[in-house]
Amino acid sequence: MPAVETLWGEAATLHAIAEAQLATAGNVPSALRRARAAVGLWRRIGSRTWLATGLETLADAHARAGDPHAARRARAEAAELSGTTP
Repeated sequence: MPAVETLWGEAATLHAIAEAQLATAGNVPSALRRARAAVGLWRRIGSRTWLATGLETLADAHARAGDPHAARRARAEAAELSGTTP
């Protein structure tokens, strides 16, 4: 298994690209794939704070892709992790 630092760097890069694509009305399917990948890596690492942040981005990508149910699920999980109400 790669070092945690390597996984974290990969997750952060994927997240940043997904955020940029969503902010510039870029390629939503690509942003969705990258956000999912980042969330998966943060799950493996066990970073609750970054997982919550990644889930918010994933929710935005789902919403932009026209999947409100998946967006709500991701936001609810993010809220649970961060201790807030969706």
